Amino acid sequence: MVDQEDQHHVFHPSSHPRRSSSASASSGTRKASSLAKTCGRVTIAFLAIVGCVILAGLSFVAYGGLKGFLNPTRLHALNPSQADSFAASSAVRPLFGPDDRFDVLATVWLDVTHHLDSGLPLPPSPIDGRPLRVVEYFPPRTNSAPRKEAILYSDVLFHYVSASDSKRHHTLPLRVPIAPLYTPHLGPSSLRATFAIVDRRPRAAAALKDASTVYYSGAPLLPRTPDLLNLTDDHVSTIDHALSRTGVSVSLLNLLESPWSRVGPPSDDNSTAASAFGASAAYTSHRSNMMFDAAPDNLSFLRNVNFSLDAAAATAQGRQQQPGRLPEFTDLNRTIFLPHIATRSRIALVRDDAVFNEFVFDRNHLEAASELRFRCALDIMNCRRPYDFHSYEQWVQLADATDTTADGIAAPLQRFYTPFLAHNPMASAPRHHRLVPSRAPASAFAGGGAVTSAADSPAPIALKRYDDDHEQCRVPVLDVDPTGQFFQFDWNVYFSAHSLRKAIFGEDLAKAVYAQPERHTQPLEYDAEGDEQLVAYGSYQEDVYWSMIAYANGDAPHPDARQTRNLIAGVLSMGVVVPVHFLLNFAFWYTRTTTAGIYTDAHWIAVAAVGLQIIVQATDPNTWSDLDPVSAIFGGAWWLIGYAYVPWMLMTLLRLRRPSAVSGGPGGSGRRKRRGGWRQWLGLQQRPRSRRERESLRVERAEIGTGKLAALAITVVTVFLLSSRLDVTLRRGLGCREMPPPGAPSMSRTDAIRAGVLDVTSVLFTVVQLGQLAFNWAHGTFAGEFRLSAWLSFGSLVALQAFDHLASLSGHAETRDPLMLSHLVELLVSAVAAYQAYWFGGVVQKRNEEEEEEDEGWEGHEKR
Repeated sequence: MVDQEDQHHVFHPSSHPRRSSSASASSGTRKASSLAKTCGRVTIAFLAIVGCVILAGLSFVAYGGLKGFLNPTRLHALNPSQADSFAASSAVRPLFGPDDRFDVLATVWLDVTHHLDSGLPLPPSPIDGRPLRVVEYFPPRTNSAPRKEAILYSDVLFHYVSASDSKRHHTLPLRVPIAPLYTPHLGPSSLRATFAIVDRRPRAAAALKDASTVYYSGAPLLPRTPDLLNLTDDHVSTIDHALSRTGVSVSLLNLLESPWSRVGPPSDDNSTAASAFGASAAYTSHRSNMMFDAAPDNLSFLRNVNFSLDAAAATAQGRQQQPGRLPEFTDLNRTIFLPHIATRSRIALVRDDAVFNEFVFDRNHLEAASELRFRCALDIMNCRRPYDFHSYEQWVQLADATDTTADGIAAPLQRFYTPFLAHNPMASAPRHHRLVPSRAPASAFAGGGAVTSAADSPAPIALKRYDDDHEQCRVPVLDVDPTGQFFQFDWNVYFSAHSLRKAIFGEDLAKAVYAQPERHTQPLEYDAEGDEQLVAYGSYQEDVYWSMIAYANGDAPHPDARQTRNLIAGVLSMGVVVPVHFLLNFAFWYTRTTTAGIYTDAHWIAVAAVGLQIIVQATDPNTWSDLDPVSAIFGGAWWLIGYAYVPWMLMTLLRLRRPSAVSGGPGGSGRRKRRGGWRQWLGLQQRPRSRRERESLRVERAEIGTGKLAALAITVVTVFLLSSRLDVTLRRGLGCREMPPPGAPSMSRTDAIRAGVLDVTSVLFTVVQLGQLAFNWAHGTFAGEFRLSAWLSFGSLVALQAFDHLASLSGHAETRDPLMLSHLVELLVSAVAAYQAYWFGGVVQKRNEEEEEEDEGWEGHEKR
């Protein structure tokens, strides 16, 4: 028991520990440090708040800018609250709201002017046997004879469409008379389709008081509906008349580039040697916008050009065209272009429900009209629709039929702006075309009457092909109907509604970003083809580009297309799965300390395959020659990231001791170890095998063996290299696959060897994975990759294969990669790996004390 005195001494001031000056300084330092930390936290919080405010402001500005870019006229529109309170007579509203219904009228026109002027008859309609309807009118800005066009189809193509649900597909069988197409005056407007909106609501009966459009009477426009042919009359009588004036025209005739070019002067038998505009009309044509279908470049493919031809070519150019034979269309380089009929069209409605002040609307309407007149006055071939003024293109003024209210007061007039239709010349890739033969079948000029026997049917056309002809890339020839007087094909039309930029992307912007793939043409003497028909080819690059453009402007290849699903799959594959796979592969070999559970012989095959890949890619002159500096930097970085795991994989397989941690620890100074850290990489040593590694080696040698691995490698390589001819699906691959274009120079022996080596190395990685799976089965453990890697690879492979082939199983896909036997092998291997990752245990990486003792002399060597 402690007495009071002792207790007093315990708490005596002299018993308290003395605080030195250094302790006081340390306390002050701690207080200053605490204050600094507090200030730092407050500063970080303040900067975070400021950053959030700036981010919110930038997001608001970006949203406004994006909204203005997608719909430029919205910047001048009234706010919703203002629009509700605005008087009907002082505002301009949309003629059709989001849920208002309307019809889309389609008309197919065929120019028969020169055919009828030559005294040739038109065949009767193949539908009802009646004569084809022919309309006659005077084109604008011409003093020539009237233009005559046959109406092949005119009816409502889409019924009760609205801007909110207007995603409609329609397939229409069309028959086009053959004889009128064979004329030197053939052009994009020779076979065209027009689309106009028809108002079916009760308001359509309202009195039309006034209307105004930016398309003046002299604009180079052809009629849009058969019942409204007088283009010089500015008076608008009905709403349908007003809507027809802003309808769109789409060409069904395009020139596609062939893989041949002419050499030498034309012969006497050659019909015409002229110059067409120098690119495929489906993509990069330099002609006028098809909205202005009466422009010279749209009326005829052939036009006068300011370049010198040799005497023979000039003579041939002025000769009379032979009946039943098309002129030859060539560009400045004498590359041959072949006329084709497009079997697919796309029409888009620009969504706009904004309400405008009438003064703002009138000002922008006059500005749009002035811009259009100015463009057309400078050069009629450069006429361009005022897209940024799409809502101001045309307005109508309506009043009730009674013109009075119930109180006898005159009803106020209401102004509306009409809907804006946009057509897309990028709606068809080469595979959506059919070739118009250079020579018409004799039955096309035989007059009326149906073919009664097979002997009277047109003979099949002999096609001129390359030795390396790719049938799936070749554009097919048009079919001839049983009468022998009509071409027949199925015309697919897609109609949808989008924002302005998305709707006109293919028409206004796509041509600026498209680079036509390099084509190699083969020289061809005049008439060297004889009676054979030249053909055009598509390409894999054009199909891919068309798919990208189709998604960008809201197009859909078929009714069951799920492009968003494919886009998500592609983004997840390239943006998530591939980078994550690289990181996991690197992390696996970086954290791997022993070869326990690893099939070393198989992974040495992987090392050899990687070495061959690096050598082939580094020595290929085509790998980096055509890249710009930015692409070369990013491409090189991506290339290095893909092979970043290789050094760690080599150290693991060679059992090299990795340098110790550079941080300080017992037995040495941290600074000295940091200085000597880089020297340790120069003194790497091989350690002896541990007990677990010796067990893995026993399983590798006794239960598998080198012979079985070699047999496995030979079998897998053989299956993969022969699988290109083993499409295991019921439906074959559709569309044009990636391959050299026709006319391209044959692959050199060096390039062929490089390609073969890359193919073999890609197969060897599957051999390595199969070998590791066999080793896992024999060893009873899972190794070779992380479990997450196995599951991720299997899931992504299943998803990609499903997305790629799901549409083909339903029968709607226009293109599909063939599902080869090698794809099923890869899927099976990935499934087995995922199964093993779930059921088998992993391999312990931390070595125990017994294994540490087996590394003889390492500690002594480090001390010495």
